Amino acid sequence: MTDVNRISDRLANDPLVTDYDFWRAIKDVEYEIHSADTSGSPIPIDLLQWRKILRKAQSKRQDSER
Repeated sequence: MTDVNRISDRLANDPLVTDYDFWRAIKDVEYEIHSADTSGSPIPIDLLQWRKILRKAQSKRQDSER
């Protein structure tokens, strides 16, 4: 299992992480990526990985609630 899958599984199943927490974290990461992009700075790989992890965890959480 990749780190992205492992971490997203843990986050999706963590009852202490709310849907709002996912939404807010994704918005914060998106803002950081946008800021780096518009300033011409390189976008850190860590931000791209966290965006993928958070989106995947949010998707898994939504799928499990259906």
